[in-house]
Amino acid sequence: MRAAAFCILMMGSSALAGTEVTNRRLEQGQTILGALEAANVSAASALRLIDALDDVFDVRQARSGHQLRIVRVDGFVEHLDYRVGPLDEYQVRRDGWRYIGEKRVVAFERKVARFEFDVEKSLWQAAISTGTDPVIVMALADAFGWELDLMRNARLGDRAKVLVETLEHRGRIVRYGDVLAASYTPVKGAKMEIYRYLLPSGERAYFFSDGTSAQRTFLKTPVGWAPVTSPFGNRIHPIFGEPRFHDGIDYGMPVGTPVRAVASGLVTFAGYTPGGGNMVCLMHEDDYESCYLHLSRFAQGIQTDALVYRKQVIAWSGNTGNTTRPHLHFNLKKRGGYVDPSRQKFPRTDPLPNELLADFSAVVSDYSGQLRDVGVPVMASP
Repeated sequence: MRAAAFCILMMGSSALAGTEVTNRRLEQGQTILGALEAANVSAASALRLIDALDDVFDVRQARSGHQLRIVRVDGFVEHLDYRVGPLDEYQVRRDGWRYIGEKRVVAFERKVARFEFDVEKSLWQAAISTGTDPVIVMALADAFGWELDLMRNARLGDRAKVLVETLEHRGRIVRYGDVLAASYTPVKGAKMEIYRYLLPSGERAYFFSDGTSAQRTFLKTPVGWAPVTSPFGNRIHPIFGEPRFHDGIDYGMPVGTPVRAVASGLVTFAGYTPGGGNMVCLMHEDDYESCYLHLSRFAQGIQTDALVYRKQVIAWSGNTGNTTRPHLHFNLKKRGGYVDPSRQKFPRTDPLPNELLADFSAVVSDYSGQLRDVGVPVMASP
């Protein structure tokens, strides 16, 4: 029997008679429905369970490795536990003849950890060599955004320090939260320090110590950090094998990666094209238009003339249209002509208003102290 196959555990004498528990782990390419049917849950019951689960968890986001626990009493499914990760657990329980889905509350602690490393060959390699989780590198690169292209332009001898929120469950780090503060000291150039601040609107934003925004009106990329597999400009087309102008940037990523609007705007197109597959285009201020191609599906409400906001998830990446592998093609136009998104100089977002500066200064003092405090341990991967 394969390692991923389910095992049936009969409950002890203290449990109800006729109770059995089935544990499964989703295999590669397997759906929740397939896993339930493989565990001998009838198709009718499986569909009812999935319908209830979908009220609290998007079942289309099911992935291999997710865990299921099915509890049956006298042959009837009493409840289904669905575990995405240590902090993301869901349950569907029977209430009479219907099923009700809910997200299980998992207790965790929020703490702070400090990371620091010197760049050797690359920022990524620097993290690996010091035992730092690469997730921290991606968060650092994303936090600095337009100020520094750390994944491409980090140089030997550059030094980084990061203060990051950690979520701990039963004494183990199970997830990293926001970068709270970060400093980057290049071999050539001035040191940069940025600080996270929670705005009254609830948005988390990054600022320099004087309250100037460290963010731009457009995001650097629509997918946070992802490897560039084909830059803007002339290239040999991977399908047609001839020189062609590449009007955007390709980011390599698995199908289902969230794609965010790089700026607020109106949807001008959301549909299928033969070459671009599923595609969304947005019109922004200052005569900019952005397009996102080869998507697997659109987010709810994404249709022509819909208003979207900066950082809003508008779709999920895919492999539709003319492609050789899953990726996102992102292009940007200004006044109707294609421009290189990575070379645009967008204005900064608004600085902090004067009435928030005193509170922000207190945050800076706290975070900068922890960023330099040797009492805050330098962490390695858990």
